[in-house]
Amino acid sequence: MSEYSIFGEDWRALRKLRAECNLFGLLLLGALMLYVWTGPRFEIVLIPISMILFWLWISSVRRIYEWPCPRCGRPFYKGDLVSPPPHFPKKRCGHCDLAVGT
Repeated sequence: MSEYSIFGEDWRALRKLRAECNLFGLLLLGALMLYVWTGPRFEIVLIPISMILFWLWISSVRRIYEWPCPRCGRPFYKGDLVSPPPHFPKKRCGHCDLAVGT
């Protein structure tokens, strides 16, 4: 991606959202693995933490899925007949065909 891109700030915002989604997903996975590893000893703490992390992860996935295209303003990940999930990044807008990073 060129640093001189017209929509540079928008693409940086999308990368930040993706990183946030990945972080919440990994933290959730870690909390669930810790729960399995420790058993019922820490469930009073780990279950609410896991529920909060799950909610944060789902909300970040939703924000990515509804992220507006910098050119047309319509949701970047919607518009195709088959839209891939946000964690499988699309290369082009489903509405105006804007390529990522341009």
